[in-house]
Amino acid sequence: MAIVHIGLGKTATTALQKRVFPELVKFGLISAYNPKNLMRLLYLKRLTELTQDQKAELAKLVKANKDAVVSFEGLVDWNPVNWKQARDENLETFGKDATILLTIREPRGYLTSVYQQVVAEGHVVEPKNFFVSSELASLAASANRRGMLEYFDQEQFDMAKLADLYREKFSRVIVVAMPQLGSMKFLDAFGAIDDASRAIVQKNFNTLEPNNRSFSRLAMSLTLRRERLLNSLGIRSQSTHDFDIRALENFTKPIAEASGKPATKRSALKRLKRKAWVWSKRLRRWRYLMQVVVNRGFVYKKYELPSGILNESVITKNLKFYNEVLAAKDGYLVLGRLNGRNRKS
Repeated sequence: MAIVHIGLGKTATTALQKRVFPELVKFGLISAYNPKNLMRLLYLKRLTELTQDQKAELAKLVKANKDAVVSFEGLVDWNPVNWKQARDENLETFGKDATILLTIREPRGYLTSVYQQVVAEGHVVEPKNFFVSSELASLAASANRRGMLEYFDQEQFDMAKLADLYREKFSRVIVVAMPQLGSMKFLDAFGAIDDASRAIVQKNFNTLEPNNRSFSRLAMSLTLRRERLLNSLGIRSQSTHDFDIRALENFTKPIAEASGKPATKRSALKRLKRKAWVWSKRLRRWRYLMQVVVNRGFVYKKYELPSGILNESVITKNLKFYNEVLAAKDGYLVLGRLNGRNRKS
């Protein structure tokens, strides 16, 4: 059955998606990776309710790609409050026999990176207004839109509980800690992979330059100061949370498969104009300036959340599970279904 990589986000998912999973198709280890129309409907499902026709199309695509790998960190949901609902939706979509791949990282680094991610996406809020208590989160629950992380109830963040949620409904859950990914030992859970193929994806993964690196300490400082200035003028940054309803149309139309015909070659002048336009557009984006100009142009220093923002009991609880995964003898943890006979290997 399909292997579904649900996240967590900020656990080297981009490197896996760009440099590892596509190679597995070439090796014959899986039949397909992120089929276009399947992914289109999964994205749409995160934004709105699918029509009956769309649900039927999605079911058909899942069945046709039963030996594929699907990797989409939005499947787990960035907000822990929604984890159970997301689990139930994934069960409906993929069925109980799908293998779930869960990638995790050290909890303090994860929570910091999640905050940096929402800031990079334009939702620039102070840390104290992003990490809130469960009491405050429950009062504002109706304002927290699915797929758009506007605040984070860290008291609900429990990676062991997340793994158990999936063990309750799925036959196999593979958990890999971020430092274990480089060895690619977890691929043994996908099927037989020879040493030469493993070496290729190890090199691909470990040599990929991070394009989605979190904002540095300087980039975070500049971004927060800029937002305070904008707020003093009664304006704010545009963000991914400024949802354009017309964007839904992009996900309702089937994507044509590649025809195999060579693309029409543009003239040198047109290519130059295109490149200049792309660069001018990039330079007008604050995120690009921070990640490329500031992150790379200055000495990169890691950003740290102010003291007292994170709940230390939450960190301790999650560290226990994280260290358990790190200690797994095979380089990853395989969890069987919770059915009264807990299995762990």
